[in-house]
Amino acid sequence: MADEPTQVWNALLLVLLGWCLGLLGPAIIETVRKRYRNKEIRAAILAELHEVRHRLAATISLFESRFGTFDRKFLEWLLPILKDYKGPNPSADAIESIEKLLALTNEQLAALGKRAQAPVGGALGIKKHAVRYLDSRLADLGGFSERAQALLLDIRTRIDLYNEEVDQIRYFFQLTYQSGISPENHAQASQLVVNGYVNLGKQARQIIEHIESLRTT
Repeated sequence: MADEPTQVWNALLLVLLGWCLGLLGPAIIETVRKRYRNKEIRAAILAELHEVRHRLAATISLFESRFGTFDRKFLEWLLPILKDYKGPNPSADAIESIEKLLALTNEQLAALGKRAQAPVGGALGIKKHAVRYLDSRLADLGGFSERAQALLLDIRTRIDLYNEEVDQIRYFFQLTYQSGISPENHAQASQLVVNGYVNLGKQARQIIEHIESLRTT
């Protein structure tokens, strides 16, 4: 049998161990809970941005077909994005159409692109984009690396710039309908509308590139 001092020490160690576990238990539980919460937040943010990526790709397609270069290089860029989409608005018809277009010659694609181009000043039904869940979780990005957090903040900033550009386009488009506007000012406002669409396309591409980088970070 263990002598009395040993028994006392064993009892004290058990008390001390119980005290430590009592203190650390809530912290451990909170750490595990936070880890799962971070995973849920990360998954939700990526899902929201996955949807934004799809909608921006559709918007760029509209810009390219009406004001840009609707060519093979663009279609080959667009197709993987549409195929990768797993959200509530599938685009099977668009995927099939793009695959058929890619079967055409470069000359045939160029002819189709030229016919689809809009006149200067033409308007498109563009919309602003929002990332409400990301906005609500800007203070809870612990599930992301430092680089990923930087990408998220940059995406957020670029979406604001995109939406500001939408407002500018709407403003200049309304100017083209003002009574008494001179032909020179009308032409300038119309060109600014087209320039705005080009800028939107560039901004949208950068947002998509950042979203794609985020998914692998």
